[in-house]
Amino acid sequence: MHNLVVFFAFLGLLASFTFRRAPTALILLFAGILIALPKLLRDPSLLGIGRPHAFVPPFRSFLNEGIAAGLGQIPLTTLNSIIAVSALSADLLPDVPAPTPTSMGFSVTAMNLIGCWFGSMPVCHGSGGLAAQYRFGARSGASVIFLGLIKFVLGLFGGPLAKQVFQEFPKAILGIMVFAAALEIANVGNTLNTTRARDLEEGKNGIATATDGRSKALEPGEELTQEMRSRRWTVMFITAGGILASKNDAIGFIAGMLCHYSYQLHDRYIAGRSQREGTIRLGEEEGWASHNEVQ
Repeated sequence: MHNLVVFFAFLGLLASFTFRRAPTALILLFAGILIALPKLLRDPSLLGIGRPHAFVPPFRSFLNEGIAAGLGQIPLTTLNSIIAVSALSADLLPDVPAPTPTSMGFSVTAMNLIGCWFGSMPVCHGSGGLAAQYRFGARSGASVIFLGLIKFVLGLFGGPLAKQVFQEFPKAILGIMVFAAALEIANVGNTLNTTRARDLEEGKNGIATATDGRSKALEPGEELTQEMRSRRWTVMFITAGGILASKNDAIGFIAGMLCHYSYQLHDRYIAGRSQREGTIRLGEEEGWASHNEVQ
């Protein structure tokens, strides 16, 4: 049964590449609920109206869990929920003004400062969620409003039922949907060395610059050299590899930055050595000229 579900869910994902207007995500969602429905009907007590109540964490939680979990979450939230979401939204929707990292940071802060007093889990935005929503057809803020209303209704009128649905939802279908989001993010990475790369496009407009082996800014109409393409791919793969190997976004980010700055250090060393060699050759030529004049 598990393999059969995976097979049909994967076929649905492949079909979505051709029929992009088809509500693939909703079809997979309802299919998963139907599969989990027999288990849900065994407990009618799951239906009912939720009663939100205030929850005040003890002061010890602020000292222990707040510091122990909060400090470790800062790099992940900063990179994945703020910087990555802002950059990914600009890549996926270039014709729509992208939210700034500052606005994303305030949004994450507001959600957690309000939700924590009602027993909410820590929440944030995420580049994976944005990629999944885009992959399955979301193109405007109305999709997020609709999603929020569904969550609000489920939390208010069917909290226990929703929790049980999430627990019984087929992991095979969920895996296919997560895989679709991963494909969308990987597709964005494919534009690293093309004109769709935002830093290169900005460099051509005189706002930002990309550098080659000699640390020269890209001129309008100039294309990336093979060395530049190789360097950009290497930095990206080292960053991704560091995250996967360490399971820590901060370590992957630091590894990528060290790789980038190692290239910069190499460029400066080559430029300095070339300058010194040019000075020496100039001095030798002046010396030979003076010697010839004396003769």
